[in-house]
Amino acid sequence: MNNKLISKVFKTSLIMFFVLTIYTIPTLKTENVIRTNLEIEDITNVPTTKIYLLNRNNLLVQTSIFINTKEKEKVIKNIIDYLIIDNENIPLGLHSYLPKNTKLLNVSVEDNLAKINISREFLETDKLDIVITGLVYSIISIEGIDNVSLLVDSKSISNYDKILNKNIGINKD
Repeated sequence: MNNKLISKVFKTSLIMFFVLTIYTIPTLKTENVIRTNLEIEDITNVPTTKIYLLNRNNLLVQTSIFINTKEKEKVIKNIIDYLIIDNENIPLGLHSYLPKNTKLLNVSVEDNLAKINISREFLETDKLDIVITGLVYSIISIEGIDNVSLLVDSKSISNYDKILNKNIGINKD
């Protein structure tokens, strides 16, 4: 009787050990990690610019892209082109958010202020707060630009009619 009890306890303990071991070992799921080698900027003299893209959780994350100009207006145009949905150059695991047919109508930079006039397609989104925040953060990451004035078809956007900067917040719930 004693041997049967010991055998049952041993078998039960062994089964529990294997079950707990299987459930406590973390899964070997690999995340899509974006790795960029910014040393290329030093070697090639092609400047990188920080932009904000959406991850799979629809949170804005910072990444760097190569833009082969130092003229601020051209950098802004390149950033806006890069942020338009269906851009094929987006790093794996991230996606752009400007509505597909958005066009830059006019841009000027003076006294650390980027004045951007963009087409009405910009408003064709259900995530306007994220779109504006990502665009503003991307533009103010350019050296020498601290503020953004954003117009849509030469008209101010309600709730965003003032000068925009990092005070507008990021990744709000």
